[in-house]
Amino acid sequence: MNDDELIAAAVEALKRKAGIAARSLVTLRMCVERWADTHRRLPSFACDYARALFVCSWAPADGPFAGVQLGDRDVATLTPEDVDLYRSWRYGTTTRRKGPPTAATVNREVMMVKRPLNWAVKRRTIAANPIEGLEDEDEDDARAVVIEEEGFQAILKPFGTDRRMRALTTLGYDSGMRKTELLLSRRSWMDPIRGYVHIPGAVAKNGEARVTDLTARAWAEIEALPRHIGTDLIFANPDTADPYGGRWIHQLFVDAVDASGVVGRDGNKPRLHDLRRSWITLASRRGVPDSVIMSKSGHKDHKVFTRYRIVSEKDLKQSRDDMERGRQEDIAALEARRDPHRAPAGNTEHVRKRTTP
Repeated sequence: MNDDELIAAAVEALKRKAGIAARSLVTLRMCVERWADTHRRLPSFACDYARALFVCSWAPADGPFAGVQLGDRDVATLTPEDVDLYRSWRYGTTTRRKGPPTAATVNREVMMVKRPLNWAVKRRTIAANPIEGLEDEDEDDARAVVIEEEGFQAILKPFGTDRRMRALTTLGYDSGMRKTELLLSRRSWMDPIRGYVHIPGAVAKNGEARVTDLTARAWAEIEALPRHIGTDLIFANPDTADPYGGRWIHQLFVDAVDASGVVGRDGNKPRLHDLRRSWITLASRRGVPDSVIMSKSGHKDHKVFTRYRIVSEKDLKQSRDDMERGRQEDIAALEARRDPHRAPAGNTEHVRKRTTP
């Protein structure tokens, strides 16, 4: 028997075992493909779809469904235990970075099983999501890489005359845009007069349009780039007028970081996505309210947002100093109310105005 016949036989045996009629069989792979047909326009589709297919191709080594790929299983037979078995197997594999996958990676893969199933429930393709409510694993592997202004300037130097990478890096550092948004950014999104970048919902990861920052230096770098005939893309390949490949751009950034010697406080070297992490962290340090930062960054989940807000020793010291300053002001104000003729230190004029009849 060839592979197709083996798969067909396994599915038929599965149906008989579960007592499911052929006409009612709805597999996980069917849900994924139907979800894919309506979500191809999303910029994150390629990665999400690849993750979903990767999980669908996994088959347990033992148990009642040994040798049957998860994607060929009827949705009604899926259980949280299947996810537990997948996670256990996945942590024993090796990624391109020559190590096991992180909890964040595995959580995203599991999410790409839950998402098509939730979509299938809404379309009434299936009655319920059998793994609904399954919690993510704790992601204790959050990076603590924040690029300060000095580090940013150091990373720009190895680019030399490569205006393309200078512009992309500057725009990412000053706006907090995602990599896909950067690669697909267009001049028509730019509003240099008001200092905004208008990101359409068709490109944004969560499908909702938003506005973020466009600094003068980022716009100056963009203006220095040549315009490509036939496209409004800022970072377009001059030969094909298509966006540059994300992995290639990422490698150029990694090479520049290696040459600059910049590292985070956790010892890790910055990646392209750390431009976004740095923008969020620096905005918070500079007093921008979380609600405004989340509006500009496109975060909907505050739990995810806080993973980007890195607290450093400098932040702790600043917080301590701010608290002490506020405490002393409160004490001085209290003493001024008790003794109107005694002015709090550093606020003499204010007390004089309040106590003068």
